[in-house]
Amino acid sequence: SFSQLFFSAVRKMKTVLLVLLSCLFVGAFCMPDACLGANYAANWKQLQTGGLNLGANGFVVAVDGGFVAFESSFGQGSVYSTDKNQWVQFSKSSAPSARHAFAAVGMGKTVYLFGGCAGSSDCNVVLGDTWQFDVASLSWKQLSSAHSPAARSDASFSSAISGALLFGGRNGKTVLGDVWMLNVNSGTWQQECGACSPQPSARYGAAFALSAGDDSALS
Repeated sequence: SFSQLFFSAVRKMKTVLLVLLSCLFVGAFCMPDACLGANYAANWKQLQTGGLNLGANGFVVAVDGGFVAFESSFGQGSVYSTDKNQWVQFSKSSAPSARHAFAAVGMGKTVYLFGGCAGSSDCNVVLGDTWQFDVASLSWKQLSSAHSPAARSDASFSSAISGALLFGGRNGKTVLGDVWMLNVNSGTWQQECGACSPQPSARYGAAFALSAGDDSALS
């Protein structure tokens, strides 16, 4: 059946663990425990969070060797080590402003974040800044680029061999369909596929993944 094929495929994807862990931590649109137990009984392990409380707008990103979990203010969070099976909490004053509906991706031991909606509930102000979080030093750094994507929320963001690829999103009522590549070595953006045909229609909140062997994208 389709469901059997689907779950057989997602078991092979490391990012599925991130998505569902994030769902469990955040507490938004969570799958029922019975469903998780039925389909992932052989793969799931409950982690001790050590009092970590991310709230409604916290998030989790997979990095080499574990996960990084942030509260919505980004100044508070924890790093989980799979080798040590423990969380290490951190607090940083230099961090992105509080936001939600942002795009974030983990690459190696670094997390990259772009845009989102200012605050924790509405989306009257859409952001267009780019940030980098280094897991080793537990420090944030804002990146600047001569050219960068327009401010947006709900964009799709995925790691690639050449960098990190951003697709779509929305700015208020305007739905976007452009593609941008973040060069993680230089911290600069470059627009990709400006006149590709065919290409997906404009959209936000889309599922987005890249193949492990090249920069081919699936949306």
